[in-house]
Formats: sequence, C-alpha cells, structure tokens
Amino acid sequence: MGGGALRGIVVPGMLLGGVIALAVCGALPTLSLFLPALLMLSLEQEPGRPMTRTLLLFGLVGAWDPLAAFWRAGGGHPMDWMQLLDLITLAHAWLAQCLGWLLAEGLTLLLVYVADRQAARVGGMAQSEIHALDAEWKAPADDG
Repeated sequence: MGGGALRGIVVPGMLLGGVIALAVCGALPTLSLFLPALLMLSLEQEPGRPMTRTLLLFGLVGAWDPLAAFWRAGGGHPMDWMQLLDLITLAHAWLAQCLGWLLAEGLTLLLVYVADRQAARVGGMAQSEIHALDAEWKAPADDG
C-alpha cells in the first residue's frame, strides 16, 4: 500500500476520530448535517477530492448558525440535538451542499459549452477565409 493511499485512509479516519473524541454527544448530529459530503467522500475518486471539499465548504456555510448555537449551548442536552437535527436545519445544510455541487458541475459544463461554441465559431470563420482565398487565388482556366 503506497503512502498516498495510506494517507487517504488515515487522515479522514483521524479527523473523524477527533470529532468523535472531542464532541462525543455532538458527533452524530454534526455528521448528519454533512451526510451528502460524507457520501461524496466515499464515492469520489479524484485526487484531492475537489467535489468533497466543495460540498463540505457549502455545507459548513449552510449549517454555520445551527452549529454555532449547538456549540455555545454545550451540546449535551437532547434538545440541543433536536435543534441541530431539525428538518429545516438539515434542509439548509443539505441544500447548500447540493447547490455547491450544482455550481461546481454546472459551471464546468457551461465553460465547456462556451469553449466549444467559440472553437466552432473560429473554425467556421477560418473555413470561410480559406474558401475566399482559394477562390481569389485560383488559377484561371487556359483557353488556349
């Protein structure tokens, strides 16, 4: 097993272990807020996991206020859990992560489409220029 593959397993495991060790009572609700990002973490094969990072960033933005309130309240009371696992809170966090995914993937598709259209336009202009020059420089037929 290479060093990169080992690091890809050990680092997320250590981070998850740290979250569980430092905030045992808050780990499950916190992880539930980032369920789409955790799913992407398990599915993504790209080096550096850019989509997972995008989902985590957008999810953190979507869940910032509930997480801050949970942290300030101490997180030990079941009502703190219920506030964090409220459907509206989960919806905000999950929708923010979905928006991050749509922006990242949609922007990529849009840029590829624009680049293809630009290349087709330039190719068409070059083709018409070639035809015009060909017609202009074509040798007249010999009559004789």
